[in-house]
Amino acid sequence: MEPSSNFSGDAAWIKRFEQAIEQNLSSTFLTNYHLAKAMEISNSHLVRKVKKLTGITPNQYVRQYRLDAALKFLQEGTYITVRQTASAVGFINVGYFNRKFTARFNISPFQVLKNNGWR
Repeated sequence: MEPSSNFSGDAAWIKRFEQAIEQNLSSTFLTNYHLAKAMEISNSHLVRKVKKLTGITPNQYVRQYRLDAALKFLQEGTYITVRQTASAVGFINVGYFNRKFTARFNISPFQVLKNNGWR
């Protein structure tokens, strides 16, 4: 098997994993168990595979994916409040969402809304 074939398979697997996240983006109860079930693999295999392919745990990957989606929503004005945006990407606690968002992007969610003319 050629290395590019394996890379292609890995990229396709990650794309499927991201689709599973996307389908449950607003769910506050998205767990490794749910993702493993969607991917039709065991929970432990999910953790190993995501860690191997991305270098981070599934929980970390999901959080980053959610935050990236939130950034896009805020930039596009999809939601006009930080609370609505946090809820749309599966965060219950807005304070926690603010901290994680600011840590990832070095800008607050509110500032993104403001910079893009939505507030």
